[in-house]
Parts: sequence; C-alpha cells; structure tokens
Amino acid sequence: MKLNQIFYEIDYSQAYEYAIAKGYTIKEIEADEHGRRFKIVEIPKPTEEEILNNMRFKREYECFPIINRGECWYAKLTDEQKSELSQWYDAWLDVTETKVVPTKPTWLK
Repeated sequence: MKLNQIFYEIDYSQAYEYAIAKGYTIKEIEADEHGRRFKIVEIPKPTEEEILNNMRFKREYECFPIINRGECWYAKLTDEQKSELSQWYDAWLDVTETKVVPTKPTWLK
C-alpha cells in the first residue's frame, strides 16, 4: 500500500492498517465495473475558519464558565489573582487574532 493508491473493498483491511500507521485516511471514490473503490489520502489540514471556530469553542468551554462566576467568588481573590485572571481573560478574548491559546493560571480551578 502507498499514499494515493486506489484499491477495492476486498483490500480495505490492509489499506486501513497502512493508513492508520502512516497518519492517512481513506476516501471512497467512484465505483467502477469491479465494485467500490477507495483511495489512501492525506488528512486535510483544517481551514483557517475551522481553526478559529475550534479556538472559539475552546474559549467558550474553558474560559467563560470561570469568568462568569459570581461576585462571591471574585471577592475571595487576591489583587494579584484578579490581575492574572484579567490578563488570562483578555488573552482569551484576543485568541482569534493572536491564535495563541493562553495558559491558565496555576491557582485557577
């Protein structure tokens, strides 16, 4: 087996093992008179929009539940923690521009 090789259903298991081992995937292509055909292909790189959407989702999941905690929680933070939290939050708000996922402060749970 090799990249871009076309094969039939009968060879699927062998092609699957090869594709997984090499970090490729399998795509079904148009059948011919001999049956279903497949091709070993590279996994497409995510588009810019997919990357940004993943960052937005990660921000929604990791950042907003912490930032949206109540006043009682914020009242217990030190000034230093409040400053770190603010910087972390700002970095999350800028993540689609910077494309850098911020590191969560170690004290933040």
